[in-house]
Amino acid sequence: MTGPGHASNLMQTLQGRRHAAGPDGPILTPIDAVDAIEAAMAMGEEEHGERWRKRPVLHHVKKGLGHALSAGPRGDGIDDDSGHPHLVLAATRMVLAVAVYLASREA
Repeated sequence: MTGPGHASNLMQTLQGRRHAAGPDGPILTPIDAVDAIEAAMAMGEEEHGERWRKRPVLHHVKKGLGHALSAGPRGDGIDDDSGHPHLVLAATRMVLAVAVYLASREA
C-alpha cells in the first residue's frame, strides 16, 4: 500500500501522535516537517518499494549528508529527479537510518 500514512511504520507512529497530548501538553512533533518527509517516503516507496530496509544505516546517513550538502545555504535546493527539496530528502534519509538502526536492535 502506498500514499500518506503507509510509507513506513515509523511515519504511521508519528502520524498517530498528531493530536495526542502528553502529561506536559501537546507532543512537540513538527507536523509539517513530518508531512514533507512522509511525502518523500511515499514517492520513494512507489519507485523503490521496501529495499531501503535492507540497506545499512551508514548508506542512508551518507545519502542524507549528500542531500544536506546540496540543499544550499538557505536550504532551498531542489532535487532534479524527485522535485523534493534536498533538505527534506536529507531528513528522510536520516529517518530511514534511524528506522534501520532500531530494527537491527530488535532483531
